[in-house]
Amino acid sequence: MILCFLVARRFPAYPAAIGAAALYLGAWLAGYYVTDARLMGVPVGAMSSVAHPWLLLYVPASVGIGVLARRSARVGVLGDLSLSLPLLLALPEATFMWRGGWAVGLVAGAAPMLIATLAVWREWRRRPVSLRMVALGVACGAAGIFAILHWAMRYPV
Repeated sequence: MILCFLVARRFPAYPAAIGAAALYLGAWLAGYYVTDARLMGVPVGAMSSVAHPWLLLYVPASVGIGVLARRSARVGVLGDLSLSLPLLLALPEATFMWRGGWAVGLVAGAAPMLIATLAVWREWRRRPVSLRMVALGVACGAAGIFAILHWAMRYPV
């Protein structure tokens, strides 16, 4: 995710940021399903039926993340809210990893949060950033993630 924000700074065009987001999401999806297939002892092709819903969201999510990464360079409320996206996407991963114990949580949970925080700090050094807006974006996104997970557990498919 941080790659998208760095590319958006280096190349101030939307296609570059969208391409970086597509690269990030594609690598994440491939890594996730190949690892899952390996752990389950099934061929990777058998995981395709499970991956179809995520593949349908791949293109819209790439465009959305790329546009938000590009917008985060702007001064203003929208730019500050866009800065909360890396923190927000690292939050569920960090929370889940702490369940594996303190060593797993420290390595696999705290590292994404630290990297995302460094991205916000780097941008804060370049331009005035409202940390309240970044915190508001993380809080609203965390509430949304909690609501989706609560709904998914209450009404399983």
